[in-house]
Amino acid sequence: MEKIVKNFYSYVNSYQHLGIAIIRKIEHSVRVMKLCEELAKKLDFHEEEIQLCMIVGLLHDIGRFEQWKRYQTYVDNQSIDHGDLGAELLEDEAFMRKFNSNKNWDFIIRKAVKYHNKYHLPDFSNDLEEKVCKIVRDADKIDIMYLFASGEIEMNIKEEKISPKVEEEIHRRCLVSLKNRKNSVDKIVAILAFIFDVEYQESMKIIIDKHYISKIIAKIEACGFKALNNQVEEINHIIDSYIKERMSC
Repeated sequence: MEKIVKNFYSYVNSYQHLGIAIIRKIEHSVRVMKLCEELAKKLDFHEEEIQLCMIVGLLHDIGRFEQWKRYQTYVDNQSIDHGDLGAELLEDEAFMRKFNSNKNWDFIIRKAVKYHNKYHLPDFSNDLEEKVCKIVRDADKIDIMYLFASGEIEMNIKEEKISPKVEEEIHRRCLVSLKNRKNSVDKIVAILAFIFDVEYQESMKIIIDKHYISKIIAKIEACGFKALNNQVEEINHIIDSYIKERMSC
């Protein structure tokens, strides 16, 4: 992995002049790589499969750098789908070879990069392909939760209530769709809703042990909006019940 990580830094360093947004994505990519390694080991993957998961974790946001360069935003619906862009970049044989020498893995890497950010997963042709895609999705969600829970990403909540359609999705225990996020608090609640799409209990345990849900909720409550806090209390109950059900399986 050492050479692969070196090649990754060689590529992304050419974007660093674009500012802190790029540096944060570099750091996020490395953390997701490490989380993929941790999860793959906990799931008893073979050594080569662990490396595959680490490669996908490192590359999952490879489209972000070109996205920021072209559009100066990470908002996909205002620019381009970064998963699709990343998979497109990895269609280039020479570029792919910088990170992966096993041609049998090319399709899995591109598919995992393409679908790591999608609302729905595609059909899978084999068990390894499915596991790799789901591990990187979990790892990405865990690190985004960390970013909000730690305060590295500031919330800047301005609205006093969660939008009705977002609330409905929470009650259905599903991800919050991009089209329904109307304000700043909706975007934070969408992060909490990640829990409903976490695949592995090992991932769930990391989120629980790090107290990411409670830390994010505490930051929302600290804004002092009474109506919002009532909504958040109910959301907390829904999430807590869901976690207990998942962890009891």
